Amino acid sequence: MLKLDFEQAKINEQKRLKEKINKNKKRIALAMYLIAILVLLLIIVLAVGARMKKPQVIIDNTAVDLKHVNGRLAEYIQSLGNSYNIRYLGQFGAANWNDNPKEATIEYTKQGYKSAIYSKELNKHMIFDGEYAYSILNVYKVILKAKAPVDFETSEYNLVSDFGQRYIADVKIKEGGVEYIYQEYEHKDAKIRYYFVDKDLRYIKIIVGDVERKINVIVDRNTVKKELMELPAEYKYVNS
Repeated sequence: MLKLDFEQAKINEQKRLKEKINKNKKRIALAMYLIAILVLLLIIVLAVGARMKKPQVIIDNTAVDLKHVNGRLAEYIQSLGNSYNIRYLGQFGAANWNDNPKEATIEYTKQGYKSAIYSKELNKHMIFDGEYAYSILNVYKVILKAKAPVDFETSEYNLVSDFGQRYIADVKIKEGGVEYIYQEYEHKDAKIRYYFVDKDLRYIKIIVGDVERKINVIVDRNTVKKELMELPAEYKYVNS
C-alpha cells in the first residue's frame, strides 16, 4: 500500500513539474513575443523620427500670377498689397551677394507705384516713382535721376519680390524644434531660401558657395515710411 502511494506521489510530482515547465515555456514565449513587438515598435518610431528630421523635398507647381515665384512666396507677396514696409536685418554686400558682407539694415517701403530702398550702413537710398529712379548721394548732396526702367539690381535690397529668381523646390525641415517649409530659389550664383511656418515668412537665408547668411525679416503691413520717399529739396539733380 505504501509502495502504491509512493508511486502515485511520484507520478503526481512529475505531472506538476511538467505543468510548471509548460507554463514557464508559455511565459517565455509570451515574453519573447512582447519583446519582438516592442523592438518592432522602436524601429518604426526611430524610422519615423529619422524621416521627420531628414528634409523632405516637395515640388510646388501652384499656378500664380507672378512670373518667377510661386506657392507660398507668391501668395505672401500678393498678400502684402500695395502699401507696406519691410525691414531686412543681416549681412549684405554693398553692391551684390559676392561683395564682402557687412551687418546692415535695409528698409524697403512701398505705396502704390512709388517705392524706396534705404540703408544707412550701405550708403544706399533710392526712390522710384514709376517713371523715374532717383539715387540720392548724401555725401555730395546730389540726386542722380534716370528714366525707368533702370539697370539696378533690386534683389540684394528687396528679397521679398519677384526679381527673376528660379524656383527649385519646397523643403520640409525641422530646426530648433520648429517645423519649417523653405522655398529654395536660385539667382545667378546664389541660393535663396525663404523659411515659412504655415504662411508666415520667418526669415531668409542666402547661400553663396560656402558662405551662408541669415536675413531676419520684419514686415509692417499697411505701413509706409513716407520720409524715405522724400527727395531732399536742397540737393542738385544730375541726369544719367
